Amino acid sequence: QMMLKDWGALGVTGRVFIAQEGINAQLSVPQDSIRLLHAAVIFSPLGYVNFLPGMDMKDQLTDAGSLPFTSLHVRIRKFIVADGMGEAKEPGVLESKGTKVSPEKFHQMLSQQSRESTQKIDVPVDADNSIQNVIVDCRNYFESEVGKFQDARRLKVDSFRDSWNQLKDIVDENRLDLEKGSKRLMMYCTGGIRCVKAASFCVDSLGLPDASVVRLEGGINAYAEWVKMNPLVEPMFKGKNFTFDSRLSGDDQRVSADVIASCHQCGKPCDTHTNCSNKLCHVLFIQCEDCRAKYSGACSEVCEEVSLLPKEEQQKIAHAISEQVGEASPSVWKDRLVEGQR
Repeated sequence: QMMLKDWGALGVTGRVFIAQEGINAQLSVPQDSIRLLHAAVIFSPLGYVNFLPGMDMKDQLTDAGSLPFTSLHVRIRKFIVADGMGEAKEPGVLESKGTKVSPEKFHQMLSQQSRESTQKIDVPVDADNSIQNVIVDCRNYFESEVGKFQDARRLKVDSFRDSWNQLKDIVDENRLDLEKGSKRLMMYCTGGIRCVKAASFCVDSLGLPDASVVRLEGGINAYAEWVKMNPLVEPMFKGKNFTFDSRLSGDDQRVSADVIASCHQCGKPCDTHTNCSNKLCHVLFIQCEDCRAKYSGACSEVCEEVSLLPKEEQQKIAHAISEQVGEASPSVWKDRLVEGQR
């Protein structure tokens, strides 16, 4: 409650997750309140971060016209990122696994093995170019669909908690080389938190040596900022950086000019996510401008018909379906809608 009061008075919006294993916060802060927020965090009588040695706060400027949050939420959770692995670990334990490298170093380590020259300026390459990279994208499939590092292995999962079997398969495919040091895992995610947990899993559960697991400090967010500060460097990350807020995969999230995805309806090159305009469906998908106009922002003709109904009719359909299936996934809702059409 004190966080909400103190930070809200500074015009701060965003979300804060507090758990035994740490704090995960993404905030939008008016520029003239940044110093005040830092002071409020460090000198608060509650000691918000005193139990997290080494916690850092990274500031990134953004256009005031594209704020990702409209309000401030503070939540107490068991995990800062749900992983399905059981008990939470103590602060600092997760951070000790694997080797954390800066965006510049991560770029250097990837550039050494690129099949073509990707630098327009002289960026030093990694000293040991004999080690092969196994690049792993630790995000959900819909995130990596619109942007990823070149040659990265994508985890085809809907949720982070479903990542472990696929991650184990990748490690098992390369175990001998990873253990003897001729290969290394190069892991990344949006902001670096999921990689911390993935690195811990690879070291503690799969038995890999710390030196064979490398993770990008600050994730794609930090890499994108580094690219902005070095405009003559050709990004190794291709496409857009998906975020779990109002920005999704908008144009302000573009890291490179590459479009690596396609419209889910017509197949045209496109990398813009949207939610189905039918609120009963609300499924997240990629839709080009032409299909957006054709289907009124819906993911299908059935959903378009529902989205264009009067609000009262939509509520009747929602109530009828709810009585049959209760809280259901978008696919179940859509099945019921199609049955109703029949």
